[in-house]
Amino acid sequence: MSQAEIQHKLYEEIDKLSAAEQMRLLATARELRSQTPRGTPWSEIKHLAGTLPDEDAQEIMAAIEEGCENIDADGW
Repeated sequence: MSQAEIQHKLYEEIDKLSAAEQMRLLATARELRSQTPRGTPWSEIKHLAGTLPDEDAQEIMAAIEEGCENIDADGW
């Protein structure tokens, strides 16, 4: 279903709601939007691609492998 079709169906359903129900829906929509992680657009950080020195990358990979391969049986 395309975005336009979804919007059309939403408008149809919203028209059937009372004013109070529409206010609840608006509050819910705003809450959903506020919970969505924003992040940083790729266009703003793509210049960083490939800038991590090999030595640092190897150190990070070693730490991940070391930390992920150990099981702490008393940890839970």
